[in-house]
Amino acid sequence: MHDQQLSHAMKKAIDQRLSGLEGDPWLARRIINAEKGEPPRMKKKLTVSLVFILIFTLLTLGAAAALVHSRIADHLYGNEASVPEEVLSQIQAPQQTAATPLGSITLDELYYDGNALHTIISIVNPTGETLLYTLDGFLINGQGASGSNLFSEGPGSYGWLLGGAVKDKALPITGSYYEKWQQVAAIDENGKFLGWDNIPGGKISLKILMDVWRPLNAPQLVNYKDFEGYDVNILMNCLVTDERGECNLELFRPENARRNYTLGQSGGVAYESVFEELGWAERLDTIEMTLEVDLDQMMISRAVPEQKEYLLNGHRIAFDSFELTHAGGSLEGRIYGDRNSVYPFLEKGLVLVDLEGDRELSNGCIWSNEINPDGSIPFTILLSPIAVNLPETVYLAQPVAYNDQYVEGYPHFDPAVKKPENIIGTWELNLNQMLEIKLHMEK
Repeated sequence: MHDQQLSHAMKKAIDQRLSGLEGDPWLARRIINAEKGEPPRMKKKLTVSLVFILIFTLLTLGAAAALVHSRIADHLYGNEASVPEEVLSQIQAPQQTAATPLGSITLDELYYDGNALHTIISIVNPTGETLLYTLDGFLINGQGASGSNLFSEGPGSYGWLLGGAVKDKALPITGSYYEKWQQVAAIDENGKFLGWDNIPGGKISLKILMDVWRPLNAPQLVNYKDFEGYDVNILMNCLVTDERGECNLELFRPENARRNYTLGQSGGVAYESVFEELGWAERLDTIEMTLEVDLDQMMISRAVPEQKEYLLNGHRIAFDSFELTHAGGSLEGRIYGDRNSVYPFLEKGLVLVDLEGDRELSNGCIWSNEINPDGSIPFTILLSPIAVNLPETVYLAQPVAYNDQYVEGYPHFDPAVKKPENIIGTWELNLNQMLEIKLHMEK
C-alpha cells in the first residue's frame, strides 16, 4: 500500500470538506461567475426500461405515501420518541417522478421551515447494469440553490452507483437522499451574481437535473471507514463505492482533475472530459423534473431573542438574525473588537446550549475572514432541530474542552460515570462564563 499517497488523498478530501469552516460557508462551494445557459436535452422514446420505471412507481406509490412524514422527520430528529405536530403537518409528499430509459427520480417529500427547504429525492436504476447518478442542479425559480450535503455539489463530490454488481457484490437498484437547501443565488437582469438570498416562501418552481453515467474501468468496492490494504494508484483510475452505492468522487481524484463551473453551467458537462480521461465514466443522459410547489410557512414557531446586543468575555456581540425552530435554524451575528483578539476568540468556538433541558443546540460555528465596514467580524452558528418544546432561555458559551464520555453511542461513553453539571452534550463548559439569552415565541 502506498501510505504517503493515500494519506495525501485523504488529507485533500478532508481539507476540502473543512475548508468552509472559515470564510463564507456558501461562497466556498464554487467559483461563481453566474453565467447563464443550459445544455440541450434529448427527447427519449418509451422503452421496456421506462415501462418498468412507471410500473415500479405505481406499485410503490401507496407504500411511499404511508411513509410520507417518516424520512425527513428521521433526518431531523433521529430516534426521538416524538415529532412536533406542526412539522409533521407541513411535510408535503409531491410524489412526482421524471424518467428516461436509464432511470427515474422522484421527489418524495419536502418541508419548508421558514428558512430552509428540506427534500427527499429517490433514484431508481431499472437497466440491470451499473450506472452512476449525480445531481447536476437543483433550481428554485430558475436559480441555483446551495445545499448542505456533498451530493448537492454534483459530479465534483458525490453520487450514487446503482444496479449490477461490483466484485460479485450486488449493488442496490434504488437510492434515496436527504438534502437541506439553505440559500438560492441572486442574479441581476444582466446575469451578474449578486450573492445569496434566503429560500422564498409561497409558490415557487423547482427544477431537478440528474446526470446518468456509465462506468468505464471496473468500479472498486471500498470501506470508507478503513482504507487499510487499498492501493491508491488503482483507486485513482476508477469509480469507488461502498456496499450501499454511495460514491465519493473527490477522495481519490487527482489534484489537477478538479473543475470550477458557474451557477448557470452544467457540472456534468464540466466533468465529462475529466471522467473519461480518468477512465471513470462516460456521460449518457440527464433526467429532468420540473414542478410547482407552495411553501406554506403559516404555522412555523420560532424562539427569538428579546434583545439584539450582548457582552461575552469582554467582546460585544450583535445578532443580525436569530431563529430557533423545531427544524433547527441559525444564529447570524457580528463580533466587535480588534481582529487580533476576535479571531483567537472565535477559534475557541461558540456553542449554544439549553441548560434546563441539558441539550446542545448548535452543531457548528463558522466565521468570515472579511471584516464589515463597521469593523465587526460576521459569524454563523448552525442550530440543531428540537423535537420537544422550544426553550425560553439559552446560553452562548465558549467550550473549555471536548468530552464525549457522557453521550451514549460515542466511542468513550461510560454509563458508570456520573455526568458533571458543566458537561452539555459533548462539551465541557465554564458555567460562570456564559451569556444568558432570554427568548420569546413568534409564529
